[in-house]
Amino acid sequence: MSAATLPSPISAQASSSRPSRSTSSRSRAASTSTLKRSNGSTKSTSEATVKEGTSASGSTPPVPNRQTYRTVPKLPEGDVEECPPTMMYWSKAPVYGTIPRRGLKCHTVTLVDNTAWMFGGTNLISSSSSAVETPEAGCWDEVYTFDTDTMQWGHPLMHGDLPPPSKGHTATQIERRMFVFGGGRGTQYYDTLYYLDPLYRKWTLVTYPEGAIKPSARRSHAAAAKGSKLYIFGGGTGGTALNDLWCIDLTKIDNRNGHVRWEKIDVQGDKPPARGYASMCIVQHHIIIYGGSSRGEFQSSDMWIRNADLSTWHEIQAPGGAPRAAHSCVQVGSCLFIFGGLLREDSGDGFVLFNLVTLSWEALPTRGTPPPGTRAFHQCILVDGRMFIIGGLEGRKLQHDVYILDLATYAYYPQVTNFDINLNPPLEQEEVSSNYF
Repeated sequence: MSAATLPSPISAQASSSRPSRSTSSRSRAASTSTLKRSNGSTKSTSEATVKEGTSASGSTPPVPNRQTYRTVPKLPEGDVEECPPTMMYWSKAPVYGTIPRRGLKCHTVTLVDNTAWMFGGTNLISSSSSAVETPEAGCWDEVYTFDTDTMQWGHPLMHGDLPPPSKGHTATQIERRMFVFGGGRGTQYYDTLYYLDPLYRKWTLVTYPEGAIKPSARRSHAAAAKGSKLYIFGGGTGGTALNDLWCIDLTKIDNRNGHVRWEKIDVQGDKPPARGYASMCIVQHHIIIYGGSSRGEFQSSDMWIRNADLSTWHEIQAPGGAPRAAHSCVQVGSCLFIFGGLLREDSGDGFVLFNLVTLSWEALPTRGTPPPGTRAFHQCILVDGRMFIIGGLEGRKLQHDVYILDLATYAYYPQVTNFDINLNPPLEQEEVSSNYF
């Protein structure tokens, strides 16, 4: 994928009116409810028993369907490539249910138990300031679910303080809830924090004490959680790329909403340059930042690790890392599995492993059905020895498919929890002669 397709995290798109919701393709019992937004306004949502491609009045709807309903999964056809049982294997998920048919870019997918919750995103390929939203192409506030066991998509109705349409936000699971921070639409950038309770299908806007400090409005930032604490890093404000680090403790948010506070984490010494579209993981007590971009076509290949005990950043000197942005990164035991992103033309398929013990890059050969091409702005989750890739931008084509990578022998890696990340490895010792013994 060409690096030139990366939108700058500090650039903005032209604003437009909110796209209308399309009629669901699945026949549902008629129900109407009034939903409250965080600004005090209300939205009436009705579901009528209709057939795909028609409105409640029987006429053709003005907005094309952004989803379809499939009653049975579509199983793969044709010859299957033989593969040793020890090698990782790609396959396309045989999905069914209420399937999103719009392209998925800059959305989020968050795993709660074995269900993936997808929120927001856009199907605008262009990110220039002249891009205009239309009913067919825009930014969304919809929630979809994906069962990683049955491969079934769902489109549940939400209530509560509904967040606005958003892209470039982050969604992080803490205590079985999904916390969504930042994001934006067009020229708008958000500084709000919402959480979704999947059990009750309810959104809640997090409030703070009067006069409390909080991160500036941003999107294309990175986020990760450690226990009940949410961390965010970087992103862009529409005029400036950022490299600040913030933390908020969300313990017992039900009883503390209105009293939770953000804390800006001070850093000693060097720190990562400002960037958006980077990946962020928390491994043990280390915060790891990799890749990203601050000026559209310029991707970074550097990796930074922050030791929480020492409050310092360290840049890892590991030759072989490809410059990339808008990629995905998941921890698999003592390794980071990194897939896709916007890469240079000679960077291969973009699937690599970073060993946190040896602090080195390793290639990852795979087999299987034609794997997903190198794609960016996708989402990746790890479930029981399988890695799911959902949506993304592949070349100039937006995808809404789901791919599965069976980790084979790597499936036991998540059980590796006792290891050290040595940021100051000792110098290599001289080889000891066998005569010494």
